[in-house]
Amino acid sequence: MEVKYREISIELNNRFPVYQEYFDLLVDFYKDYIIDINELKKFMESVFNYHKDQNNNIPRLMINNTMRLATLANDMEKIRPGKDALKIANLITCIETLYYISGKKKDRNGQKLNKVGTIIDFFGTYISAEDEKYILQKVRRSLADDSFIPGEPFEQKINMGIFARIINETRNIYLHEGDYWSNSLSHMDCPVLYIMNVEEVRRTGKQERVYEYELKYEELHQIFLRAFINFIEQYMNEMSSL
Repeated sequence: MEVKYREISIELNNRFPVYQEYFDLLVDFYKDYIIDINELKKFMESVFNYHKDQNNNIPRLMINNTMRLATLANDMEKIRPGKDALKIANLITCIETLYYISGKKKDRNGQKLNKVGTIIDFFGTYISAEDEKYILQKVRRSLADDSFIPGEPFEQKINMGIFARIINETRNIYLHEGDYWSNSLSHMDCPVLYIMNVEEVRRTGKQERVYEYELKYEELHQIFLRAFINFIEQYMNEMSSL
């Protein structure tokens, strides 16, 4: 670990004594997702100050579980290289874990969340506008889709709700059918085709769709982690204002 990060870790352990190795792990992990060192320090301090001032350890549980599950997601590359569904499953589990720990059961409109709704709410609420734009530039419906008819209107663009359903279905195919090899993100510098049965719109039923992916797992992983951090920060802000 670089000296500047080690100094943050030591200062955190001096102010909020736990044990040094714990803060070393936290700082070493989160430095890859909060690039500005001052923002990294501010984020860490806010979590432990919140625990101290509010007598509420939920943000600490969140940063711990996020670190564990995101690390586990990346470790899947050592077990089955290139099988992105294994990694995505752990990232989706992290979404569900954050919602469970925080007690969040309703979406922005006050509607009760189910499993699919939780994933859609996460992508619609905590992904930054910049990251949303990037995703929608890199994922689109393919002209290889059966619904494409030459000479007739065909919308290649998707929205974040559809993307959330695609990602959730990727996880479900692995967990419920044992298939972790059929659907992976792009591992090349050109688009790859992604074929799956997915319900793009609620209560319309699943249909076989074909998507073009230029989005790489490493990019999606970074987007997820920035959104997890945003979730934790929003939780602390909302609870502090009560």
